[in-house]
Amino acid sequence: MNTTPPITYFATSMFLDKAPFGRGRVILNGTNTALSVMLYTTTGILVPGIFKNDTEVKVIFRDQRVGEIADIYCVPTAELTPEQIAKRGLQESELNWKAPKEPEFPEASDEDIAIYQQSLKERLFFRLGLVMLI
Repeated sequence: MNTTPPITYFATSMFLDKAPFGRGRVILNGTNTALSVMLYTTTGILVPGIFKNDTEVKVIFRDQRVGEIADIYCVPTAELTPEQIAKRGLQESELNWKAPKEPEFPEASDEDIAIYQQSLKERLFFRLGLVMLI
């Protein structure tokens, strides 16, 4: 990975069937420029921290290709077997896709709730064009 990628959960209509995915730049072996590709994980829903700068990834080819950049994507090599890493032209059907797990989030504290409610109140006043004095 060249940089830490942004994660897309709500995609435009062109990529709706591919979400959630990350979008990153990878430097392929033997090259000196980066390729912009989609990023996935085989362990569930993509969450921050799976991909970081310098995460080693493997290019995967979709089984059904249509001639678009989305015909390829990358997954972390840490999720692959040594045989899969060594194989050239690895297909998505050869991956072990585990059942997605929803990410865990901590319970909101009273302070978190108060900040959220204050933000909503400020947004409402802003949309109505009112000045709010605190």
